[in-house]
Amino acid sequence: MVDPMFAAAVAKDVMIVGASHRTVSNDDRNKLVQLDDADASPVKALIAGGHARAVVRVATCARVEWVIVADRPDWAASLLEASWTRRAGVAGLHRHEGEAALRYLLSVALGLDSVVEGESAIGRQVLQAFATAHDAAPLDPTLRRLWHAIASVVSEKRRALSVQFAGVERLVADLVDARKPAGPISIFGRGEIARAIATALGDRGHVTEALYGRATLAAFRARLEASACVVVAASAHEAWLDLPARSGSGAPLCIDVSSPTQVRDPGGFELHTLDTLFAGAGAKMANDARALLQTLVEAAIGAYRMPDPTTPEVLAELSRQKDRLLAERLPPLLAEVGDPELRKRLRAELQSFSHAMITSVRNGRPGKGGGS
Repeated sequence: MVDPMFAAAVAKDVMIVGASHRTVSNDDRNKLVQLDDADASPVKALIAGGHARAVVRVATCARVEWVIVADRPDWAASLLEASWTRRAGVAGLHRHEGEAALRYLLSVALGLDSVVEGESAIGRQVLQAFATAHDAAPLDPTLRRLWHAIASVVSEKRRALSVQFAGVERLVADLVDARKPAGPISIFGRGEIARAIATALGDRGHVTEALYGRATLAAFRARLEASACVVVAASAHEAWLDLPARSGSGAPLCIDVSSPTQVRDPGGFELHTLDTLFAGAGAKMANDARALLQTLVEAAIGAYRMPDPTTPEVLAELSRQKDRLLAERLPPLLAEVGDPELRKRLRAELQSFSHAMITSVRNGRPGKGGGS
């Protein structure tokens, strides 16, 4: 499942600082994301100051996490957490270090920390976060290895479980089932979440209209006057949608699953956001399915307990192999090279290369070609 050769070098360098729906509101999580996207990002400052080698941000509808790789991950995490608190006024962040960070991130990717346990979308979102970061700038070896580990357990989950569990779309469908709106449901948004919600509602027998977007905003606004239920799943950077007042008894339902919330004024609608959805009971997996996923996590973590490849015994053996190469195997080969200057350069290059390889292993930081 997880390649044991990279295990020990990862756990000691990794720290996660983040905020989940359990302790931090959707609006406050979005404040952190906006600050991170700004030119004066605390994460950029952390890397520029040499306090972290690399950082990947994982942002979903229920959480935002920063995976930090550093020589002193506890210090880097403290700096980042203090900056979030001071500049964004957000408290309630969590942190996980070393093996606990790995267990947490793997559990998140498998949906074990989700309101709807086992949700499938979260694994794709975590992997996409790593892919996006890699496209922006190649990930360092530790993060590439961690990326591969997560991909491995997510793939193993797909093979092991015949049922793929829904996420926030299930919470929306449960709420709509409870309210039983009279009439078609209007959905604003055309992305993956909006499509998943439309499918989930259709599977429950609810009628949904064609998905609205910016191009059909006028038609959506006109429909609001009569809609019995509206779902918003869009991605503007701040709230902008004002809903109209409604006459008659009973407020129609509006469910806004966007992050940040898109509805600025609920008007005559009863507004439910991610915070209210996540405050409910959620949905639990069967015990056997949960146990299977927990087993996948523990099997992956087991690889991180393999012996450290930088032990003195390993380094001593590498040094012996280097000496043997230079003293026994190289001279006969160099004897076939007629140019004395070329022989000298070849010997120096091989000596430099073997020294660099041993240094890389000792420092636990493979070179550019050794991180995958």
